Amino acid sequence: MFGLRRIASIGRPGPASVERSDADYYCVYWDANYAGRKYQFGGNNSSWADWAVFNDDSSSWNNGTSGMGVILYGDEGYSRPLGCLPAGRGWTLHRPNDDGEGNKGTRRSSASCSRVRNGWSPPARAVVAGPYQPLSWHAPGAEDSDDVQGDDVAARRREGYGGPAAMRPERADDPNGDYLRALPPDKAKAYGAALFGAPSHRIEVNLADGVAFMNADGCIAHAEQQLCGDLTRWSRAQMTVVNLAGEVSRRASDDERAARTLPLWRACMKARGFAYKDPGEARAAAFSAYEGVVGVPGGRPEDFDRVRGREISIAVADATCDARVGRTRTLRGLEAQYRRQVMGEHAEQISVYRALRRCADARLASG
Repeated sequence: MFGLRRIASIGRPGPASVERSDADYYCVYWDANYAGRKYQFGGNNSSWADWAVFNDDSSSWNNGTSGMGVILYGDEGYSRPLGCLPAGRGWTLHRPNDDGEGNKGTRRSSASCSRVRNGWSPPARAVVAGPYQPLSWHAPGAEDSDDVQGDDVAARRREGYGGPAAMRPERADDPNGDYLRALPPDKAKAYGAALFGAPSHRIEVNLADGVAFMNADGCIAHAEQQLCGDLTRWSRAQMTVVNLAGEVSRRASDDERAARTLPLWRACMKARGFAYKDPGEARAAAFSAYEGVVGVPGGRPEDFDRVRGREISIAVADATCDARVGRTRTLRGLEAQYRRQVMGEHAEQISVYRALRRCADARLASG
């Protein structure tokens, strides 16, 4: 899952469940509890604007096979992260609701197992991911959000928004997915059931950002139970911690001090010939331009160079205006403030998470 493809298949409207969510996809639903029309995203998507689920999402499920997590974004261009779902996890209700505009895979989380479960044994060549090893939530990398790095003019002139890197496929990282896609439908369904388990064994935890769940009888749950013990306790702590960076980012973005910089940024960009509502929309426009030249039969190098030049022009103007109005400087200060606040509010779950991680590490070390 999450090779960088801009693909969404659309399921029929009506009652839904994760059993109808195909393995190898991030599945997003119009309604809570996996009801309504289903959208299956098979890659990173900087914008959902082409699909009706744009700002009309209520639940989702990470049904990917690579072990990667998925970040749901509230603004186009991978901006304003709303939540992170490790593999085999779902949100039965998004909070905030109807606010999603894009998604991206992340190495923040991975967990799976290779023992026989539900009558299905993964083949030897289906390499499973290692134990869950998240990035440090309080030091997010560039993959999490570009919002606090947006005033680096030199980097934008050199790299733009990283468009070419975003178009490179990552299929080599997902041998499980390669195997799954070669299976006949009945075997693929059995594989998904073995990896993720069944809804009849669901564990739910109520969090500030929504109601999260996992199925307790799948391979992912089995591996995590062996390492961490009580799945409900682990799931609550894990889902709290992996979503703290998004909570900090949302609070900073929603702060009126950050909001006051946007009209100034828009005016600066307009003076340079770019009319975007915010930096996320600017990034999304730059990324979407590649769709007509990358992977298209007969595509010409000069077309790619033209799109690349346009991306860098937008990115440099963005960073120049950002630095001029102090948007990123403001966000960095606000994130530092809200990070301390969020750490205090979730101190108990952070402590539980660290304790369970230490226990899991000890069990791994002991063999």
